[in-house]
Amino acid sequence: MTAYLLEYSRVSTSKQIDKMGLKGQRLTEDERDFLCNEYDLTPYHETFSDLAVSAFKINASERPSFSRIIELLDSGEVSSDSVLVLSNLDRLSREDINTAINTLTGIIDKCRIYITQERRIFDKHDSNLMPNLMMALICLSRANDESQAKSERVTKANLIRIQNHHDGVKGVNGLPLAIPSGRYPSYIDTNTETGEISLNPYKSEVMKTVITMLLSGLSVRGVQDWLVVHHPDLDWGEMMLRRIHTRKALHGEFNIMVRGKKHTLVNHVPPLIDEVTFYQLVQLRTENFKARTRTEGLISVFTGFKKSYCRSCGSPMVTTVSNGKEILKCRGSSDRKNPCKNVVCLLSVYLLNAVKSVNLNFTNLVPDYDDSKLIELQDKLAEAQKQKAMFEERLLTNFTNAMANLYDAKCVEVTELETAIEDEKLNNAPVTGLFSVMPTDPEQLRNHLSQLTTSLKFYRIKRGHTITSMYFKNGFVLNLYLMKGKLLKVGLLTGSNHDDKLLEDDDNFKRFVAGGHLQAWLDDEPIKQPPTLATLEQLLLTA
Repeated sequence: MTAYLLEYSRVSTSKQIDKMGLKGQRLTEDERDFLCNEYDLTPYHETFSDLAVSAFKINASERPSFSRIIELLDSGEVSSDSVLVLSNLDRLSREDINTAINTLTGIIDKCRIYITQERRIFDKHDSNLMPNLMMALICLSRANDESQAKSERVTKANLIRIQNHHDGVKGVNGLPLAIPSGRYPSYIDTNTETGEISLNPYKSEVMKTVITMLLSGLSVRGVQDWLVVHHPDLDWGEMMLRRIHTRKALHGEFNIMVRGKKHTLVNHVPPLIDEVTFYQLVQLRTENFKARTRTEGLISVFTGFKKSYCRSCGSPMVTTVSNGKEILKCRGSSDRKNPCKNVVCLLSVYLLNAVKSVNLNFTNLVPDYDDSKLIELQDKLAEAQKQKAMFEERLLTNFTNAMANLYDAKCVEVTELETAIEDEKLNNAPVTGLFSVMPTDPEQLRNHLSQLTTSLKFYRIKRGHTITSMYFKNGFVLNLYLMKGKLLKVGLLTGSNHDDKLLEDDDNFKRFVAGGHLQAWLDDEPIKQPPTLATLEQLLLTA
């Protein structure tokens, strides 16, 4: 098993990306050569970076790139003698000290860690591990203290600026003062010297033109095409244009959450249009969507429930209608700036017929319902509500800033737990209304797929050839190989449900393809007829 040199970097804000944030964390060629020679390593074929991701607010396991490192270490593909390189320990975590230390020791248990700024190695077999962990404790504690202090400063600054707005306080030039954590539209500029916000002359005029086009009835695609031709420097994607009518900042209203409370600031952002025009835009965009749905008159069986994705570019699959035919395409096919290089394009009816021919028994695909997490969350909520009531009572009898902070924090915790409970109920609600045979109604079939699957993954092999992989919540996997509408093959790509489930990760699937394993599966003799229901049930029982 190969011992790799794994390089990880992270920056907390988008502003750091273009500065020295990332560049300063990367190894030089000399440093890379030294580490490879010193610890007998092979550089891994890619480096890992999390951009604009906070280590104070987001756990390492939830960061996109770092979670891939964890999966790689857990996969058994790399040796535990591999070395993960960080410029500083705070790249790993800025969370509370218990969480940070658990994260650090969890990684040390999987591989070695090298800190370039300190030239320190963390190795579970090293006699110096304990002294190194004591130093790490100090560094991680200091990092958390810094982030806590910064977070409190920003929160207070937000509240001061919000109060400034309500009191009518303006900047030196008579313009509104920016909320530090406010996410302003792309046509708003923030003056870093005065702290004021103002319209960007160029972008605001383009946005006004865009709004006029939409009000005149031009489609989002038509507006996007116009932008690409006349304003290629503006990175305003299709989704931003489709959601433009949801931004009340267009008529001057600005909303921000601070300590779990929503603050609405009227006439804070320089308006582009008045409120009446804004709601005309909302009505028009809403009606256009309804009209498009009525005109098409088709049920998108395989899209629209946030589970269908293109393997190649990672973008969602969408349903379009051309000449009365429903077509499955990846959204990357319409991305003008970063188009998908392997666009999936498949007639929906082809896939629908293939799924129907397999004739799945959906009642056998229902996952076992586990309410343990829901009960745990409900217990935590009950305790948090009890503490919140206690803090509120003390606050009313003896107000202190410390007690106010505790009460605010508990309010946030209660809201987060209530949201988590709703999500858990939604994601793990008992499945109902299923058929033991394949439903003929498209809406019923769509309902079955949305309830029972974790994802649908689409991959284009070549023109007219696609593989659709269906991953079910109970662990069952079904792969359908279609050639120009004809179902050529059904089965497991690896031969086992467990291994096929690992291919739900697109990176694992791409490695599977690069290794020639997919081609080997395709080269086998195609089936002469779809498998029977009994065959699929046997696959499920042996998974």
